[in-house]
Amino acid sequence: DYETNDCLSKLPNQVLGLILSFLTIKEAVQTCILSHRWMCLRKYVPKLNFEDSRAMKRIKVSMSKDEIVDWERCCFISFVNRVLEQSLGDIDEMRIKFDLDNLCKFDIDKWVNFATARELNKLELDFFPALLIYRRRPGNKSFLPPKYLYTVDFKPTLKSLHLNYVNVSNETVTLLLDSCQLLENLWLEFSEILTSVTSASLSLPLKHLTVLYCFKMQTIDVSAPKLLSLTYFGDPIEFNIRSASSFLELSVGGDRHVKVAYAFEPLAIYLSQLKYLQLRMRFIHGNNLAIEHSPAFPDLKHLELYVLADFNESLLGWIPLIKACPILQKLTLKASHPSLPFAHAFGQPSWEFHKREGCPLRCLKTLEVFGYYGSRLDDELITYVLANSVILSEVILDVTSLWSMELNEDAAIRARKLGDKVPNGAKLVIKRSSSEEIWSLIT
Repeated sequence: DYETNDCLSKLPNQVLGLILSFLTIKEAVQTCILSHRWMCLRKYVPKLNFEDSRAMKRIKVSMSKDEIVDWERCCFISFVNRVLEQSLGDIDEMRIKFDLDNLCKFDIDKWVNFATARELNKLELDFFPALLIYRRRPGNKSFLPPKYLYTVDFKPTLKSLHLNYVNVSNETVTLLLDSCQLLENLWLEFSEILTSVTSASLSLPLKHLTVLYCFKMQTIDVSAPKLLSLTYFGDPIEFNIRSASSFLELSVGGDRHVKVAYAFEPLAIYLSQLKYLQLRMRFIHGNNLAIEHSPAFPDLKHLELYVLADFNESLLGWIPLIKACPILQKLTLKASHPSLPFAHAFGQPSWEFHKREGCPLRCLKTLEVFGYYGSRLDDELITYVLANSVILSEVILDVTSLWSMELNEDAAIRARKLGDKVPNGAKLVIKRSSSEEIWSLIT
């Protein structure tokens, strides 16, 4: 009966390899205990996902002790090399995510050569350090230099390239954009030497462009008729985006003294077609406290404000932006409070409902707040929304701190008290996210 019902074993190796591709390589290797045949199946996996979250946690716990970090890196590198040497089938995707540094350059170069020799559709190299202490701007003593990726000969089949903590140069990026004629998704993060993303092509196939924490960046200059989304976080740069008739999603932000509204002027011709807008702001020294003259966003349906600020700051200065979105359906606030541990010393003031003329939020259906504390920052915005919405159906409050990633019981109590203020027909949802969910929200 077992042999009769064992349909899985009747499948060809290539199909079973495709099934295993939904696992990490380490998980796929563990299936070898099933039979001798399964021991060989990992050679046919078309998607190679090298990631070891347990080893990364051990590095974190060790507080980056050299002997432990070196041992974990050695084990990871040996495992990757062994799998790549045994790989037989076609490879569509390869992902390597681990805490590696320049001492691993010889092996990283081998992996890149392996990738470039095959007709990959997707490549991800993510060497992000395990400890938060290394996530600093270049110039800080604790900044861990990324790996270097010089000119490489990627096949024209490449559709997606994700580089994190890889020092990629202007010339390499330009070559990639000009030679990879199917490249739709480009993600560049933490490159210490990158200053520009440019291409002479008049019709790039790019659909999604992301540039994060490349603090020497000066310009993004591309012509991309198929561009759907642009994400940029860093110091102010020059945007020269041309022919982006399909442009729908914009995410822009900066650290320290960056006034995020600077991006509206160079991208002005596209603001009227945006469906989604995310602003990542830090309230410091009077920056970003208000927007004086907001441009119009006639088609915007989802506005997301990600704010790092003291608990007693106010978002009411950004009401003109909300009012400039006449068909806004969803408003999201992600509030991170560095001074939260000291908030109890100042008490919690109360705010009255202030109804504005004309009810500017006629289409708003959902309000969600992550990192809710019941501070002036979030309560004022919630009060404004509740007083000026017409068809609001859902208020979602996540009471897990975005700063400490811990549950705040006082915030949960304050959130429940808002139940009486939620208009009829709308429901109040109080959530408690896990640290993994919070991390996915803030990165």
